[in-house]
Amino acid sequence: MLWRTDEDVCPYFVVRHSTEQITSLLVNQSTRQLEVIIILNFE
Repeated sequence: MLWRTDEDVCPYFVVRHSTEQITSLLVNQSTRQLEVIIILNFE
């Protein structure tokens, strides 16, 4: 197991980092859309 950690951990962290970036992007987009909808509703 120890000799496989480097190969297993590296892709795992890369995938995790990319998914975190994607989710943060999606959350930012959705919050922006919500803000626009709220602003439009108040006007």
